[in-house]
Amino acid sequence: MSKHAFWRHSSVYEIFELDFMIDNDLNIWFIGANGSPQYTATNSTKEKFIVETLKDMFEIQYAYLRSKTKRLLDIVHRVMGSLFQQKKFETAATKAEFSKANKNFLEPEWPIRENNTWSKIIDENLQGTAAYMNLIESECI
Repeated sequence: MSKHAFWRHSSVYEIFELDFMIDNDLNIWFIGANGSPQYTATNSTKEKFIVETLKDMFEIQYAYLRSKTKRLLDIVHRVMGSLFQQKKFETAATKAEFSKANKNFLEPEWPIRENNTWSKIIDENLQGTAAYMNLIESECI
């Protein structure tokens, strides 16, 4: 419901804390969300959790940044090569290619570890329920 207010830039992220409760019948209940969770290590267990969470977040950010940088540099090098050789290149096609390369997706060279503690919940490069990892029904979109 607040998606419209988010700054849509690939170098920006925000950490949310989501609280759930499991009852005696193993039903999962959503308790609340915090848009600014406090990362204070009040004991050794929480300290380990915070360090692992931040390490995993940096792994994801680094992989996406490296992946996007590789794609964009490939385009820049190709265009520069054409300019130095005084060859023509198609500006509209290059702009379209740049736009596609500037999206957030991972190249195979920089995968995320399977035991990373973060879970992707939305991928706007996909369509329909697949964009939400099939976690919601199509009538909710």
